[in-house]
Amino acid sequence: PGLPNGMILKIVAGTPGEMWVATTAGIARISYALKNSFSTRSYGKKEGLKGLIISTLYLDAHGNLWFSDQFGNVGLIQNGKVEKVFDLENGLPGAPVRCIAVSSSGQLWVGTKGAGIFEANTSLDPVRFQPIQTPKKLASDNIYLLLLDGQGNLWAGSESGVDQIVFEKNSGKVIENQHFGRSEGFLGIETCQDAAIRDRAGNLWFGTMNGLTKYTPSNRKF
Repeated sequence: PGLPNGMILKIVAGTPGEMWVATTAGIARISYALKNSFSTRSYGKKEGLKGLIISTLYLDAHGNLWFSDQFGNVGLIQNGKVEKVFDLENGLPGAPVRCIAVSSSGQLWVGTKGAGIFEANTSLDPVRFQPIQTPKKLASDNIYLLLLDGQGNLWAGSESGVDQIVFEKNSGKVIENQHFGRSEGFLGIETCQDAAIRDRAGNLWFGTMNGLTKYTPSNRKF
């Protein structure tokens, strides 16, 4: 009761006692007021969404919720309100966005179906997206997942493994990228959409078509 519909595509934890739910008919915010009771608030076109099939959600370090829809638009919910929705005019390719990652400084990356990774500095006005520039071409432009590790490196999963993207600390420029596939120990090969997480010890976990894969940063080994 209270959800836009029952087709759930993504759930993320919000502030304590709150979670956000992506559906094929919009976004829902669920708040737990008491132990056994909760309230819901739905976000649809009336609240500022351009598309209602929400493909992914991402909660940044400042409590802002980022989302994308079936048209490849990327939006921001801030303080409970849809503040911005970015589209082709902001440099996005119009391809479906499968995953989002945001750094603590506000750098935003989106992984797309077939168009690679696009990035933007959200502190600028206007916000402009552009394709990420890497020294070597990424293994695939078909991006299923994005994950930031404890050192601020970005990991991108595709149908052929994962790519690690390393940034220069001061400029944010990509200085190195490395692919991990079967020969590098990533035996899962094809990753699953949005199926990645960093645990409290800093280990990275990737969901793949062949099971769960763990990466330990201390020894750079899968």
